[in-house]
Amino acid sequence: MALSMSERASGRHTAIADVPTEIGEAGISAREAEVVQVTRMVGQLPDVRRDRVEALKAQIEAGTYHVSGEDIADLNHPSNSSDNTNL
Repeated sequence: MALSMSERASGRHTAIADVPTEIGEAGISAREAEVVQVTRMVGQLPDVRRDRVEALKAQIEAGTYHVSGEDIADLNHPSNSSDNTNL
């Protein structure tokens, strides 16, 4: 199935959406059905954690959000993962 540019850009279309979820419906295993279900659930999650954004925004506006120079330096160290949600 070919995707249009808008479908690819939106990230809303997934080829898995058409996969049967009932065990035995197309000969898929219970594990495959579980993977399909989890993939659909993940696809429904927001790209942004609004609660975290709002909390940080409130701290910034109140002047209570502070990041130490050491924390910033640690983020630039190669041993750190790309997940910088600790700040």
